Amino acid sequence: MFWRGPHAFTGGTLVTVESPGSGNEVRGQRHERTAFAGRHDGADGESLAFMVDHADNPYHPPQWSARSESSPVSTPHRSSARN
Repeated sequence: MFWRGPHAFTGGTLVTVESPGSGNEVRGQRHERTAFAGRHDGADGESLAFMVDHADNPYHPPQWSARSESSPVSTPHRSSARN
């Protein structure tokens, strides 16, 4: 799965069970689930994109590759060996 947020979400917040943060703060951490919160351009509204990794995934919980600047994205990174 790969999620690319709208440009309006630049500077948004990655939310995990432990704490919210920027993409730089969350990148590379292992989480069962994560979400991305951002505001809409030209509207008084916000959205939350919620992503959950299935417990049967052999890489569970995955490392997340995320960024909140310059084209917000979030995706589980499955090629890393589990520590």
